[in-house]
Amino acid sequence: PRAGTLWVLLGEIKREQGDLSEAQRCMERGLFISQKEVPTYAWNLLFKVGLLFSQKHFAEALSTAEKIQKMSRKYQLPLFISFPAKIWQARILLTLGEEKKAEEILAGESITPQENLQKGKENGFLNLCRKLVTQEKIGGENSPTKRLLESLEKQATKNKDKALFLETRVLIAKLEEKTKNPEKAKRTLISTLKEGKENGFFQLFVDQGPLLLSPVLKVLDDVKQKNPELENYLQNILQAISPEKTTQKESLSLKKSSSTEKLVENLTEKEIEVLQLISKGFSNQEIARELFLSPNTVKWYNSNIFGKLGVNRRTHAVAEARRLNILS
Repeated sequence: PRAGTLWVLLGEIKREQGDLSEAQRCMERGLFISQKEVPTYAWNLLFKVGLLFSQKHFAEALSTAEKIQKMSRKYQLPLFISFPAKIWQARILLTLGEEKKAEEILAGESITPQENLQKGKENGFLNLCRKLVTQEKIGGENSPTKRLLESLEKQATKNKDKALFLETRVLIAKLEEKTKNPEKAKRTLISTLKEGKENGFFQLFVDQGPLLLSPVLKVLDDVKQKNPELENYLQNILQAISPEKTTQKESLSLKKSSSTEKLVENLTEKEIEVLQLISKGFSNQEIARELFLSPNTVKWYNSNIFGKLGVNRRTHAVAEARRLNILS
């Protein structure tokens, strides 16, 4: 089972490089191998949550984070597994606009604007800062949010946690922009993006989503003449962030599903893979082996597919998918 972790970590590297389809392949293989050892499997699931977040499959990411917490309650998993699952849950809820629910989760871990930064809870406080920075009214240079971000920056430097450092700097740049320091915000963001590029980060910036879209557009002109390589890097980040951009496969599935009528929610790339195997007569067990999934995960995909297509049987799902030109 622990060999599965190597596949998952390889998938995490691919995810950070922006190769989400290869990341998914590696992670699913790793999860399939590690599922018989609960702590290893649960720890590996944390990386799957990160991948689902990067893929913008927020509902599935949320349910996977909740699954880890259920496993933690049942098997008394260590804090280094259960705590990140809660922090992921809070981040996903913030992304979905469920601020109150996210606040409740963070407060349950003693992460509030009134608390000082606590060692081991840095990513929880980073989520708190995401919420505070996006609020309409921000204090100024001496605001509690600014002080908390500076504490996070120092802690990240001390721990040599490059990901935390870069994400904190992005929020500092955003805060500087909101406190009427546009030039300082630009300098902070450009230096952060340079450092991220030098250290091989990509998806970390993409996952900031709309928060980073406007600031990157503002610094783009500044780097066009001075640093062509950085400009290309920024263009790639913008293309990945922009909601109008999709991968070739996603574009194809969207085009197919809209050829006659639109679904309430489009099938994901993985759901189409499962559906294709269903159309070939594969059983749930056979699909699980083919795609390196557990049978329960296949059932979960089946449920999603049936719900989106408005059917309750495999044969009906295949027929409906063909009618909508999702399957040929």
